[in-house]
Amino acid sequence: MFSRLSVCSGVASALFCVAMASAQPVPSRDPTSTHIFPAGGQRGTKVMVRVGAECLPPGANLFVFGEGVQVPQTLGTRVTDEGEPSPRRKPTEIPVSYPKQWRSEIAISETAPLGTIFWRLGCAQGGTQSRPFVIGELPEFIESESNSSSDRAEQITLPVTINGQIHGERDLDYFRFTATRGQVIICEVLARRLGSRLDPIVEILDSDARPLPVQSVYRGSDPILALRVEQDGEYLMRMANVSFRGDPSYVYRVNLTTSAATQFAFPSSGQAGTEQEIELYQLSGDTDWQVVRKRIAFPETAEAFLWKDPQFASNGIQLASLPHPHRREQEPNELPAQSTPLSVPGSASGQFLTARDTDWFEFVAQQGQLYTVSCSALPAQTVVFPSMQLTDAAGKVLVQARGVESSAGICRADWKAPADGVFRIRLRDLRFGARGGPEFIYRLSVVPAEPDFTLALGADSASVLQGSGLELAVDVVRTGGFSGAVKLALLEPPEGVTAEPVDVPAGSNNGKLKIQASDQTVATSYTLRVIGTSQIGGSAMTRHAHAPHLGRDAEGVSIGAPTIPVLNLTVRHPPVFRLFCSEAYLYAHRGSVFPYPMTVERLGDFQGEIFFQTGDRQNRDLDGVRMLDFTLPQAEAEFHMPIYLPETMHINVQSQSQLYTQAYASFIDKHGRRQSFLVVSEKRNMLRTLPPVVKLIAATPRIVLGAENVLRCHLKLKRTSNLTGPMRIELVDPPQGLPLQIEPTLIPAGQTDVVIPLRLTEVVMPGREFQLTFRATGKMESGVDIISEATVLLESP
Repeated sequence: MFSRLSVCSGVASALFCVAMASAQPVPSRDPTSTHIFPAGGQRGTKVMVRVGAECLPPGANLFVFGEGVQVPQTLGTRVTDEGEPSPRRKPTEIPVSYPKQWRSEIAISETAPLGTIFWRLGCAQGGTQSRPFVIGELPEFIESESNSSSDRAEQITLPVTINGQIHGERDLDYFRFTATRGQVIICEVLARRLGSRLDPIVEILDSDARPLPVQSVYRGSDPILALRVEQDGEYLMRMANVSFRGDPSYVYRVNLTTSAATQFAFPSSGQAGTEQEIELYQLSGDTDWQVVRKRIAFPETAEAFLWKDPQFASNGIQLASLPHPHRREQEPNELPAQSTPLSVPGSASGQFLTARDTDWFEFVAQQGQLYTVSCSALPAQTVVFPSMQLTDAAGKVLVQARGVESSAGICRADWKAPADGVFRIRLRDLRFGARGGPEFIYRLSVVPAEPDFTLALGADSASVLQGSGLELAVDVVRTGGFSGAVKLALLEPPEGVTAEPVDVPAGSNNGKLKIQASDQTVATSYTLRVIGTSQIGGSAMTRHAHAPHLGRDAEGVSIGAPTIPVLNLTVRHPPVFRLFCSEAYLYAHRGSVFPYPMTVERLGDFQGEIFFQTGDRQNRDLDGVRMLDFTLPQAEAEFHMPIYLPETMHINVQSQSQLYTQAYASFIDKHGRRQSFLVVSEKRNMLRTLPPVVKLIAATPRIVLGAENVLRCHLKLKRTSNLTGPMRIELVDPPQGLPLQIEPTLIPAGQTDVVIPLRLTEVVMPGREFQLTFRATGKMESGVDIISEATVLLESP
């Protein structure tokens, strides 16, 4: 009998647990992509890839945006890649995800442009944002696990692009190559700029795996190393993750070459139609840059262009041809009196050569004239974050701007001169006093303002349900004093998708475009172009909206442009079923498969099969718990979801489980198209754990191979009164390379000891160890399946 106090305490505890449960975060139910591996390929090849995603059903569609590639319309079969084993840790109540991978292929034509194309996924319940896939020209190498130690390093031949994954918390990737004295090895990492979760640590080692001194720079968050080879021989490259975490989405590419790779040029701009000497900065493998001077002709057309030289810049360098005079900064210019003169219109290239470098410029302005003053890193991937002050001749600050305040990293100000006279500009890096160097390059320009605008979207992906609409937020970025109205519209929308043009009022920076999909629109993903039109100077000007993709690091640096000029709209099919369960705690033994009651609500006329599995997103670590795959027959609605709770759960850490089940189905829609749909349960499977009812124990935990070919393994069952019936014992996942035969064994009811014969069919090489896992399965009187496992170490002396 319980006392009043114990009853009150129990009620209070229950209410507290309910409150805690309701406070748990609800995982997103929208499909997302996580990675593609390999994340690129060589021109003229067909690349077999694994596509990672969460909350995506089988049969989802793959789409690409770019030239020179072809992909199958539908993803292939699911692939399981275990990677390197991770150590078992105590579970946390931090939301976690368990992405799945799907097979596909990308065919790259021999004439495909070098750089990036973008891929995305779509299904009946939505679409994903775009991620990059890199098209390169070097031979490609794809790592194979395990290569996590120097003695298992994979042999590569330079030049090469390595594709790898840090797949597991203890995963390290080693690669071995040969080099000759005097060579400069360039190691360029692409990880964060791919949108990868990997925060890379890359090292070059000698043949004994000792780190070597290298020259290093960064392109965004990705490192580039250079090693000057001091002697002929073998060398190693080692890749790791900063935080010692890893899963399939921690992908990377490494371009490992010996060719001259110019990292940047100074100046990187010149007046159109002129010749100018530029300095090419190359990694030398030492502490200083190797500088090569080259005189080049800037094209007559004012535009950005890629300049290549087989001897000095085989990788190509982005330069810009400008419509106005361009000059270099003139040192010294650290003080206002030393300002570098600037013509108007005109521009200048400069460098923050030291951590405390300050650069001053001056120009002559006319009263009442509106000017655009801007400063930006050039090329955009360089490390500089400029900050700008505009002052009058007396030193009074008139305008201030910082690159970090702009999504594009540009200091920009539209400024009207208050009087005729000389005005000055002071430039510094945001990290003034901390960092500097020749790679801190910027371009400053002062030109009479020309009214203009650009359009920006928050993401490159949106979705809308058949027969409904959405409001798309569009930002209008005004420059050059432009303040007019902008009419937003869709350019040539597909059949069934409409958008009434809408005006963004004069002076406003935000608009909303209402997009409607009729109930007859085919449910799939469409590539749309959002445009804005306005009258500027008596002419109609049209601009295309740009949206960020996922191939950017935390600083917004990408392999190419950080945005794409499209909106990918997925028209969703109405749901065909919903998934429910009672969100009240039930009790289950650790080491059991618990049948959790659940319900499906079928919608419309859908009566097909439904397939159930563990949810890809959970609000806490599963700690080994998993839903066993289950198929609900046609037309049925009530079922019991089999949930396996391992006997090894951390009982003192996680005495309860709050699980999400997901389910998917495929069907033919009214347009005759096969659709795939996935839903996540609207309620959680709530379980409290009870102690195991049986424990399988290895009475002989270690067996040493001898001359005989039949070994005997002694196992014991530690039973409770909850399980007295028979149990079946079998070997689970026999180790590869072990020529062993074993027949399943039945332990009769009430029996606790069993000796299992192990028959070797071949001689095992000495010096090897194998771990055998035995599993005992049985049933309680209630019908609940019980599972217990034990391991035995098999040694060949």
